[in-house]
Amino acid sequence: MAMKKKMEQNREYILDFFFNISGKEKTRRQLSAYIIDPVLINTLCTIEGYMPQFQLLPDEIMVENNRIIVQARAIGFLAETGKPIAIPFVLGCRIEGSKIINHWFLADELSLMQQITQLTGQNHQKTK
Repeated sequence: MAMKKKMEQNREYILDFFFNISGKEKTRRQLSAYIIDPVLINTLCTIEGYMPQFQLLPDEIMVENNRIIVQARAIGFLAETGKPIAIPFVLGCRIEGSKIINHWFLADELSLMQQITQLTGQNHQKTK
């Protein structure tokens, strides 16, 4: 029973994390309340630079012990153009002591590049 309760707590934790940072400016200080992993903090701050105050919308959450996998979307407006953009991604993380201690992150880069090309009119492909 203790394991099931901990898994439910971890699920609630990740939902609270998404809710509390969505649609708001993401600062290192704010993120460090939830995250120890400096790479994840840097990743979220980088995305914030391109999509200020982006929202995180979880589509599916899987929890096993202290490991969580979230299929989600980051949606917001591209800073360069002010036009809407959505990035599908999967985040895997491990939680200990009510903090994300490490992670892996996969974004749908093809979708992202197609949207950026359409929104900015720039072709980001290499030329021969």
